[in-house]
Amino acid sequence: MTRMLFRTAVSASRLTLSSSIALAACGATAALGEPAPVPFEEIPYQRTHPPLVIAPGGSAMEPFSTLSVGEEATPSQPSVTLEVVSDDGASAMRLTFSEVVLGEGSRLILRSAEDGAQQVITAEKAEEWSGRSAIFNGPAIEVILERSKGDTEARYEIETKTVVPRLDVEERIEALEERTGTEERASQEAICGPEDDRQPSSDRRIGRIIPVGCTGWIGEGNKLLTAGHCVDPNNPSDMDLIEFNVPDSTAAGVIKYADPKDQYKIKTETIVYQDDGDGEEGNDWAVFEVEKNTETDRLPLEAQGGFFRLSNALPRGAVRITGFGLDSTPRSRNQTQQTHNSESISVISSQENDVVVSYIADTRPGNSGSPIISLPDEGGQSDTAFGIHTNGGCDEKKGTGNLGTGFQNNELWKAAVTITEEKEVAEQK
Repeated sequence: MTRMLFRTAVSASRLTLSSSIALAACGATAALGEPAPVPFEEIPYQRTHPPLVIAPGGSAMEPFSTLSVGEEATPSQPSVTLEVVSDDGASAMRLTFSEVVLGEGSRLILRSAEDGAQQVITAEKAEEWSGRSAIFNGPAIEVILERSKGDTEARYEIETKTVVPRLDVEERIEALEERTGTEERASQEAICGPEDDRQPSSDRRIGRIIPVGCTGWIGEGNKLLTAGHCVDPNNPSDMDLIEFNVPDSTAAGVIKYADPKDQYKIKTETIVYQDDGDGEEGNDWAVFEVEKNTETDRLPLEAQGGFFRLSNALPRGAVRITGFGLDSTPRSRNQTQQTHNSESISVISSQENDVVVSYIADTRPGNSGSPIISLPDEGGQSDTAFGIHTNGGCDEKKGTGNLGTGFQNNELWKAAVTITEEKEVAEQK
């Protein structure tokens, strides 16, 4: 029997989201960088009792109520085991495995006890995802091992459980302000008028990056793009997943996560980025790739059915900014996809690798990385992006707008377009 093995070494210490991203991006600068990090706690897992053994011949794809509890299966029989990992204070959870050993026909199934969303893990997928699972809504994950006939060595070990606490939007804003040393800037600076005029949207090409809390989107050639300050060089796993088709948040503003079939593991080794880190705009961008989804075996471009074409020409007329910013009006829109239009866009600084564009479109923390999209003359969905939103800076008194990096930035253009062209040529040979 062919057997696949995944093993990794994971620190057993308690971990929290690195604050260096937010501090670098949102500190005492002229404009407010706009990530909205999702706080979490990574806790060493201690198994309190062995997994429940389901009678031979059962299938975890059936409701558990139809299965009977039986004795430990013999090597000649298939079996199913069930283990429930929980944390009463969690709004969502994910698991990290130190070991996954599966023979042919065996599989590991993870299922949310709250909404039934599930992910099927193989040893190969466990390695691609660095031993981490998708994020599941709710305080409990059912871990189901389906062991095929004769696969006596099939097993797994859970190293840590990652717990996302139940924080409403006001608590999130307060935590962000405490983290960055700002007062009210997180909730106000990026709104360009007296009211927040963003509206719900459903552009399938735009996703939410977790846990850093930025916006990412599909460019050409299966490349994805976001803001450079969303990347922490000391802790690249802060930019770990991108999820599409994000559901509404709860009535209190607690964010909910997409189905595992819409979550993608970011390949940190592919990240190309630039962030001057000096509070200046115009050279703040990142380009990256992802692993195929564990459920669909697809990349985002194929699964979402579209991408943005890139242009390094300045658009004529109105533009749109779409992303996953904080919101409390209503709270159910918190860090869900919303959009707002600006009647115009202008270049306020232009050098070879430092191109700042400005627009009067409302954004909030979490919009970092949003595409700057042209509006089609006759309505409908635009296919062209002209830059990456990075900073809030709207001030009616000063006459300033929110800011981004334009694709006239040569290094950004090379990373996003030239590399794609070279890859396509190589694939054709």
